Amino acid sequence: MTDNDVKKRIRMLRKQYHMTQDDVAKALGMTRSQYAYNENRAKRLSPKFIDDLSRLFHVSPRILMEGLNETPIPKANDYHHDLPDTGDMPPIITAKQKKLLNMFLLLPSKEQAEIFECVREKYKQHNVKDDES
Repeated sequence: MTDNDVKKRIRMLRKQYHMTQDDVAKALGMTRSQYAYNENRAKRLSPKFIDDLSRLFHVSPRILMEGLNETPIPKANDYHHDLPDTGDMPPIITAKQKKLLNMFLLLPSKEQAEIFECVREKYKQHNVKDDES
C-alpha cells in the first residue's frame, strides 16, 4: 500500500458520491485548499482525516487504507420508517440530495434528531400524512 493508493481511493469515493473537493471540505470543516492538499499532495494523512473521511463515505478506515474489495454501504438511517412508502421501487436521489445526506450524517446524533424533528413539523404543516401522528 502506498500513500498514492490511499489518495486514489479517496478521490474515487469522492467522485462516486458526486462530491467536489469543496463539498468534502465543507463537510469536514476545512477549506478546499486544505482538503485538496490532503487528497493530492500530503506526504502523510492524519488518522483524524482518515476517520472523518471514512464516516463521510460510510466505509471503514481500513478500506481507505488497505483498499479491501468492499463496496461502501450507506449508513443505516434510524428515520427510514417516517419516509413515504414508495413500494418496491428503489429511491431516486439527486446528487444535491446525496450531498445533503452526507453532511447530515456527519452531525452528532443529537443534532440529527433536532433537524429531523424540524423536518417532521414542516412535513405536517404541508398536510402530508405522518404515520406517527
